[in-house]
Amino acid sequence: MFKKIVKTGLAALALAGFISTAQATGLGSGDGSWNGAYVGGHAGGGWGDADISAEFAELQQTSQDSFDLDGWLAGAHIGANVQHGAWVIGGELSLSAADIDGSKTTDCATISFDDESISFPCKKDDEWLALGMARFGYAPGAWMGYLTLGVAVVGAQTNNEIEFSEDGQTDGPFPLSAGSSTDVGFAIGGGAEFQLGNGLIAGVEYIHAEFDDIRDGSGFLVFDYSQDIDIVRARLSLMLDDCCGAVAPSKTGLAGGYAGVLPATGNPWSGVYFGGHVGGGWADTDVTFVSFDETFAETFRDSFDQDGWLAGVHLGAMVQRGHFVVGTELSLSAAEIDGSKGQNCSTIFGDDINLGCRKEDEWLLLAMSRFGYAPGNWMAYVTAGAAIVGAQTDTTLNGLDEGLFALPFTSGVNTDVGFAIGGGGEIKLGSNIIAGVEYIHAEFDDARNGDFLLVSEWEQDIDIVRARLSMMLNACCEGQATSKTGFASAGAATGWGGFYFGSNAAIGSADADVSFEDFDDGTTFTDSIDDMDGYLAGAHLGGNVQHGALVLGGELSVSAGEIDGSKGPDCFADVSDGAPVECKKEDEWLLLAMGRLGYAPGAWMAYVTAGAAVVGVQTDILSEGIPLTAGSDNDLGYAIGGGAEFQLGNGLIAGVEYIHAEFDGTQDGGEELVLDWEQEIDIVRARLSYKFGGCCQAAPAHVPLK
Repeated sequence: MFKKIVKTGLAALALAGFISTAQATGLGSGDGSWNGAYVGGHAGGGWGDADISAEFAELQQTSQDSFDLDGWLAGAHIGANVQHGAWVIGGELSLSAADIDGSKTTDCATISFDDESISFPCKKDDEWLALGMARFGYAPGAWMGYLTLGVAVVGAQTNNEIEFSEDGQTDGPFPLSAGSSTDVGFAIGGGAEFQLGNGLIAGVEYIHAEFDDIRDGSGFLVFDYSQDIDIVRARLSLMLDDCCGAVAPSKTGLAGGYAGVLPATGNPWSGVYFGGHVGGGWADTDVTFVSFDETFAETFRDSFDQDGWLAGVHLGAMVQRGHFVVGTELSLSAAEIDGSKGQNCSTIFGDDINLGCRKEDEWLLLAMSRFGYAPGNWMAYVTAGAAIVGAQTDTTLNGLDEGLFALPFTSGVNTDVGFAIGGGGEIKLGSNIIAGVEYIHAEFDDARNGDFLLVSEWEQDIDIVRARLSMMLNACCEGQATSKTGFASAGAATGWGGFYFGSNAAIGSADADVSFEDFDDGTTFTDSIDDMDGYLAGAHLGGNVQHGALVLGGELSVSAGEIDGSKGPDCFADVSDGAPVECKKEDEWLLLAMGRLGYAPGAWMAYVTAGAAVVGVQTDILSEGIPLTAGSDNDLGYAIGGGAEFQLGNGLIAGVEYIHAEFDGTQDGGEELVLDWEQEIDIVRARLSYKFGGCCQAAPAHVPLK
């Protein structure tokens, strides 16, 4: 606690010193308007407490321990604000690369029997953090203080080793269990921002996030991690379209600026919007079990129902032409859509021993295109796109003869990609407040988890009904005059400033390396898959500011696809004693948070891009078609690249880009076989985007300016 107080106090002092310096040097030349969309980057430090519980079903023992975490994080964010008087409400999506880690190398968890004790050194590394946050601020001028609240998803690498102690002798540590997992939690915090002028905003914020459980393990030994994280991060953002703050307040009385002005084109559904949603979901889940014990393999299938709730935030944009509307939306939801079958989920081990199974969908990320019909202040639409779900799966063992039930047997936190379709209706309650309800159906084909004794494959269909409330920043001048900030010149036909949304499709190739450490002597063996290829497709949201021929921007994108390959039957030939072994890897989804720096002398732009990348992968090791180990995991890396775009007119932009991403390690497995996968991915993707203009025309003479 003392460390937290000291770090938070230092952050507050740094902020006070920054603001004082800014005021002394005359940087505080912002106009006090906080209306509009923004993009930016952030960097900071984090610390936390991790708790671990180890359950050893065979001896029915549980051991608990804890250790500290600390490290850094950095990433990108995109959001929007609406202001009424001195009050500001906003929404923001962010993705951060991180290295917030900690470990306990001796006696992290201990199990004893007879004259022998077994200890499990443990390590946890938070590798990435996605936040979907609402913001509530007070901004009497060029500075704003705010509170923030929302959904947090953390990607973490957990590792557990094993040490044997008997008669004073210690053997190990040996690799025992590893997983690249995700966990959902809630995040709260607050911060302060200060306008430096020319659309630049600097700030610092504190965020506290709590995550309740990441369970992973197999062979009767399951580890359960929970944690709290505290973060202090500095922020630098670029405002887009902030000149709209000079326009008259909305007749709704809820927001000035954008909210009070319909587009110059007369298209009331054109613009950027953000909001929240809440609803319920139900699912049909199928599970397949494969057991392998060197002499036989058996497969059993079963199914059960799930239901529950979800809630989260969304950020999107739409453009209207006549009665027709097209748009893109990214949403992040926390969820608890769960179900189970406590007995006879499988009788794979015989009539006297059966399995119970449970699945809980914990978070859902959607990247959706929307196509609507809006003859007035209401709109009906259909939606389609990519869906990524994070789920906790558990199997338990029931020994009927011994009267034993629900012993932890194997667990995993998996991600799975699928497609989503649906539709809904929305109605404008004013010029900027939108209420609606929508139905979404998503299908996920397979999330695999386990090793040796039991490999499970989970498939499901999810149906969701959610109520929505959004606030809109009308694109009040799609291609009008230059911003008064002088930094975003989006008004001309060849300007690049402003918010944009779109879709992309790519072809890709990859090279993957896989290694494992032999349990007996510590020897490391490696092999590679050199011929991975396939496709990706998805959606993106971003924003640019332009000064002269230079363009600076940021972008979030979500893509689903299939970039896969395999090596067999001679993968790990030097250790398999002639037995055929096949290594398979499939990249199923890709999440990018990228900064862009471009040169745009006219209607074309060339740019370079760099940022953070998170990939979702499916890995498998098989022998004669029988799965030995499998995992649906994720990995953090960096991405660099470049591209070119060309304005087609009417806000449309076409382009092509190349991106190279590297990922240092996805660790997965257990029961003596812990695998470490590394890879490089190269993709070339075509893009089609729609860009809103960067600002509004001057307000009419009879409308008083601020």
